[in-house]
Amino acid sequence: MVIYLLCYLSVGLLLYNFENKKQKNQKLVIFICIMMLSLLAGFRNVSVGTDVGIYANGVYLTASKVSSIKELFDYLFHSSLHTINEIESAYLFVSFIGAKIFRSLFGPLFLTSLIINTGVFIGLYRIKEHLSYSTAIMVYCFMLYQNTYNLMRQWMAMAIIIYGIKYIYDRKLIKYVITVLIAMLFHRSAFIGISLYLIALYMEKPRNFSRQAVVVVGTVLGIVFFQPIVMALTSSGILTTKYLKYSVGNSVSLFWQELAVRVPAIAMCAVLYKPLKKSDEHHAFWFIIMFIEAAISQLHSVADIATRISGYFVVSRIIEMSLACKIGDQKHRMIAKSLVAAYIILYWFVMYIFLGYGDTYPYVFM
Repeated sequence: MVIYLLCYLSVGLLLYNFENKKQKNQKLVIFICIMMLSLLAGFRNVSVGTDVGIYANGVYLTASKVSSIKELFDYLFHSSLHTINEIESAYLFVSFIGAKIFRSLFGPLFLTSLIINTGVFIGLYRIKEHLSYSTAIMVYCFMLYQNTYNLMRQWMAMAIIIYGIKYIYDRKLIKYVITVLIAMLFHRSAFIGISLYLIALYMEKPRNFSRQAVVVVGTVLGIVFFQPIVMALTSSGILTTKYLKYSVGNSVSLFWQELAVRVPAIAMCAVLYKPLKKSDEHHAFWFIIMFIEAAISQLHSVADIATRISGYFVVSRIIEMSLACKIGDQKHRMIAKSLVAAYIILYWFVMYIFLGYGDTYPYVFM
């Protein structure tokens, strides 16, 4: 527990000074923060994080034996192991490079985390005028960083999507589509990221309540009728039968734990809705995305893929809570930062330490 806290607080302190003193060496500060988190991920034991034992270690062991990336692809694509032969090529390439350069599991784990953290840090920096950068990174550290020890391939894709958020703001469709395509090289589910652009575009003109209501109602209906929709698309041939495995056959039911961890952030942004909307033109969009992410979390009762779908919307929590810490006078900002700090630290302790989410605690060095 201590190693995580020391790392997070060190990053927070560096970025606090970076944000308030407007240092000239901003790139160096960001680089140091990225390296701290990436090294922490790289030096972890195979028991820290579920995906390491499921496929990361297996891919590394194979990569360390072969002499070329083509040989690695040929071997794994013909592997009888379901969890290995479906791995995307970009992740295999990163693992191969890591195995050959560092000659230990540290290499793939470090490079994977380096890509994730670089995408998140730089992606948020590119839109820093729309948020409190130090707060955004602290939300990422306490709420999401340890989750990157699991869902590693998807987090690489998600980080690339986060990097591309600036293209949504600037309405650069071609560049955003290219970003999504690159993300799909790490995890095929990244195509979900295109929905962020489409929702933003739909809500742009006119910016009124009716369009927000359509998005919300459409999301709710999609969740309620998720199972029949998947079955209908499969029967019609639009989706292949493999998508049926994501449906577990139950009816939609409330997951109170999933709601409870999201309610404080949603409530805070709802209370501050008007000043947030006045302060930033993108607030209404991200507030709706927060609602969508919370709603999709309730799909766990009918679909195992819910976590993967909602992951592409989780950045809304980072942006909205950090925006809440940017508006108003100094007193308001201090109160907002104190509330956010209390929330994310409590979330971290309950989810990762007390409940042991993702098997990232205790931290064990390799």
